[in-house]
Amino acid sequence: MIVIALISITIVDISDSRMQNPSCPQCQVVPAEEILAKINGSQVSYDQAYIVGDLDLENREFKSIRVTNSVIEGNASFTNAIFSEKTEFKNTSFLKGALFYKTRFNGEADFENSHFFQAANFSESRFSDGATFDGAAFEKQAIFMTAKFDNFGSFEKTKFNGTAEFYLSQFEGIYANFGSAQFYDKADFVGTQFTPFLSFVKSKMEKDADFHASKFNGGVNFGKMTFQGQARFDRSHFSEDSQFNGINFSKSADFSSAKFDGPSFFKDTRFGNDALFNNAQFNSPSDFNGTRFSGDLAMNSTKISTMIFDGAAFNSSSRLFLAKADINRLMVRWELIKDILVFDSSAYLSLVRNYRDLGLSEADDCYYQYRKITQELKSWGASKILDILADVTCGYGVKAERPVICSLFMILGCMSILWIGNGLKHYGITDQRTSIYDSLYYCLAIFFTIPLPDLKPVGRYRYVPVMLRALGWTLFALLIATLSKVMIK
Repeated sequence: MIVIALISITIVDISDSRMQNPSCPQCQVVPAEEILAKINGSQVSYDQAYIVGDLDLENREFKSIRVTNSVIEGNASFTNAIFSEKTEFKNTSFLKGALFYKTRFNGEADFENSHFFQAANFSESRFSDGATFDGAAFEKQAIFMTAKFDNFGSFEKTKFNGTAEFYLSQFEGIYANFGSAQFYDKADFVGTQFTPFLSFVKSKMEKDADFHASKFNGGVNFGKMTFQGQARFDRSHFSEDSQFNGINFSKSADFSSAKFDGPSFFKDTRFGNDALFNNAQFNSPSDFNGTRFSGDLAMNSTKISTMIFDGAAFNSSSRLFLAKADINRLMVRWELIKDILVFDSSAYLSLVRNYRDLGLSEADDCYYQYRKITQELKSWGASKILDILADVTCGYGVKAERPVICSLFMILGCMSILWIGNGLKHYGITDQRTSIYDSLYYCLAIFFTIPLPDLKPVGRYRYVPVMLRALGWTLFALLIATLSKVMIK
């Protein structure tokens, strides 16, 4: 009777275990001990199995394992294990811990649509012939620190509900794919090296994403991604094309000290907070067409080879920092940035040189604003007064209309003085008041150095034509200088 009771309890326990995974009603219950007994150097293959108990396969070397459409109820440990051929855990659920620490996969490793309910640790593992985790789900930590993917690594449509840790991992071979992956917790790719082409197209990262000090050697596409947390790419190196088109950065995006050796594209990307590119190096053309900046754009000490901002837009509260930037070709409308550019002498002078090299008249507008701000920052003194005069008379040498306008005001002013003060007389007629037209005629003649024997100033008004002629020559010289400068450009 006791034996029968024990058998009944065992059957109930097994039935309870099978009920934990209603998605596998057809699974056959397999004790872990059965697998352990078979695995010594031989191939193990199970389909639709419900494995009861812990799988402790540490420090073992065997040909391959194929466990598909199955459930592993207990802990699965493959630490320091070596798989010489293809390993397959496709559509398999790991209800407890999955430990693949320092595991060597000499054949392809297939974890497609696998489900890890507890922490999954693949740290320091090596996938010599590539690994597939497409459609997999990690409910807790997914740890791939210092793991190496020699042929390829694919995580397309994978769900990381816990932290995703790829710290110092290496992706070699033909490609690395995280397309449409979902990261619901922090994603750590610090110092990761991607030698092949990398795709994160349409992936979503709900928490902070850290790629700082990573290396992208074979081109990368982050197109149409969503970063809801902070995105860090500082000190990263992009050797080939880098695509950041159509991305939504909800919080700050940090590319400080990043290096772009290949072309970079940020077309139609939205920066919901600050975009930091301080000390970055754009050694190839970069495209920011249609980009939206809701926060500040910081490019202090940034090296810019060719950068295009056609169709870009800034928030009214945005600020643009370009202090000590090394600008070669920055194609951006002055009208777009004039109100948000933070004052720095080196930034303004670099922009002036940039616009002149591009043959754009916006160089004059930029230079004028630079001189205007410089003048406003000066304390009152001779230098400030001279600056104000330079502004009024010729717009610091870039506004050719200013000398003409000043000349007209000088002529009209002197005309008014002579007419109101009755300081202009006809020769031989001292008791008759000259008309306003005579005063205008006289001032025009004096300004253009035409002698008039029939009109002469009297009394203290004799100094008016002297002053008018002196100022006229000065304004004429400023006009010629300004016109020459404008025409040469």
